Amino acid sequence: AVPRQADPQWVAQFGRRAFRRPLTGSERDRYQTLLAKGGPVLVVEAMLQSPAFLFRLEETDQPALQPYAAASRLAFTLWSTLPDEELLAAAERGELAQREGIRK
Repeated sequence: AVPRQADPQWVAQFGRRAFRRPLTGSERDRYQTLLAKGGPVLVVEAMLQSPAFLFRLEETDQPALQPYAAASRLAFTLWSTLPDEELLAAAERGELAQREGIRK
């Protein structure tokens, strides 16, 4: 849901769902600036036009993002949709960095 007022935490939460991974520091700063200048609708428009939203992260050489890439692969392969909160939380906890976690 899009908030009516500027909520900095919302940017990180919405970005995590839209990009299927946490926002980088520079992304968070950019979208916080958009939020302050144009409100939440502008942030939603910008995120939905971003390559990070449009293209799935399936492989990466960045170790911190590998569990999120696994979460995306699992979700799109099994359910043809974005990773849900439970799958993103498993990636965040590092559970998808091992084969056992992926099987679970």
